[in-house]
Amino acid sequence: MLGFGAVRLRTDMNRLLSLLFHQGVLDEQFLQLQQLQDQTSPNFVSEVVTIYFHESEKQLRNLRNLVLDRETWDYCKLGIHLNQLMGSSSSIGAKRVYESIRSA
Repeated sequence: MLGFGAVRLRTDMNRLLSLLFHQGVLDEQFLQLQQLQDQTSPNFVSEVVTIYFHESEKQLRNLRNLVLDRETWDYCKLGIHLNQLMGSSSSIGAKRVYESIRSA
């Protein structure tokens, strides 16, 4: 049984997630991630999102370096990094990030 603090935390988290869905930040793919979390992997979503943040940071750093190197812009590498970021964003339900890249 959850203590009062845990219940409150879960309620707050559900409110935040609801807001993020309503604002279009997350989509149904995130719900599918949540459904994969169970007793055997209680931190699954947290671990996947943490990996996403770390990998996205690398992709953004690579993109920044490519863009700043104006003498030798490599459009192929830019496309590869953008596609990787778009794909990982789509796979975790980061709808707004995915749509921002797709519309760029």
